[in-house]
Amino acid sequence: MRSMQITGLDELTEELTQAAEHAQGIAKASLYEGAGVMANAMHAALNQIKTEPFRYVPEGGTKRLPSPEEKAAVLAARFGVAKHGGSGAEVNTVVGIAGSGYVHLVGKDVPAAEVLRAIQSGTSFMQAQPVVRKAINGAKGAAAAKIAAEAEARLQKIFND
Repeated sequence: MRSMQITGLDELTEELTQAAEHAQGIAKASLYEGAGVMANAMHAALNQIKTEPFRYVPEGGTKRLPSPEEKAAVLAARFGVAKHGGSGAEVNTVVGIAGSGYVHLVGKDVPAAEVLRAIQSGTSFMQAQPVVRKAINGAKGAAAAKIAAEAEARLQKIFND
């Protein structure tokens, strides 16, 4: 009769069990670190918005840049990383100014996110300045690297403890 002896399987099973138990916490913490990189890039991009004094644009006239007041309204809006969501194996969050309230411009209250969308995409009277879109595309690699590094560090801590 042949027999086989394997050592270390119990330890491996325990390590994998611990990793599974901490997986969502690791994912949330790692995502938060990556979202911070993205938030910094986006905030820096908001400061790059070009402006000119406000003017009304006649129909068919040359489009204008955002006014300094519009830029200031976007910069003053609450900006940051939203609470993490998701369920099970999925974790997600939002970075930006969504839900940041209203700003007072040209005699009326306007959602701050709407002002930023107008700057980003342009309107019939305003030139598009996709500064945030460019910042997001530029920061994707750094954010992904930060997420991976944080996840790796947290997994190493679990396996080494």
